[in-house]
Amino acid sequence: MFYRICWVIVRAFIYLIYRVSVSGLENVPETGGAIIVANHLSYLDPPLIGVILRRPIRFMAKKELFRFRAFAWLIRKLGAFPVDRGSVDRAAIKEAIDTVSSGKLLGIFPEGGRSKDGRLQRGHAGAALIAIKTGAPVIPVGIIGLGRNSSGPWLRRRILVTIGKPLAPPQVGEQLDRTLLATFTDDIMKAIADLIA
Repeated sequence: MFYRICWVIVRAFIYLIYRVSVSGLENVPETGGAIIVANHLSYLDPPLIGVILRRPIRFMAKKELFRFRAFAWLIRKLGAFPVDRGSVDRAAIKEAIDTVSSGKLLGIFPEGGRSKDGRLQRGHAGAALIAIKTGAPVIPVGIIGLGRNSSGPWLRRRILVTIGKPLAPPQVGEQLDRTLLATFTDDIMKAIADLIA
């Protein structure tokens, strides 16, 4: 109920401030676990993705956002959980795997942080790892119109959100091959790049 109330309020705010165009929404499965991956331009990216989806989504968020008690309470209530970007955060990875395995949507920005120049940065392997571990599809999302490199007036700026076809993770045995993990990460980043080209 709390998520839905926030969803309505934030959606109304975003659609009032911006002109949002969305395509490919049919590529997000109606049920079952999946990983939503997107380029990261602005602090508005998580709420933007959240309000265009019909299903609730849990985001991995940098641990620094949880320093302020009131804000930490809010984003936790909305499903976010912290990740330490400076290390291999096993607790966050386990939380992410449990989220997807329980049939929920997980949101990850594989660049690991916001792009300062609007260009897609090198991807980290977290999304690929979670997808391979769970067998869940990866849904690439491209966002255009936010961030420092955006042009035009701030009010009623046009934002384009394109949702691509799901990427099926490769099948692996008990030993996870680093080369395979890197290759799938590259595939994910290329899919995002194609959506914002």
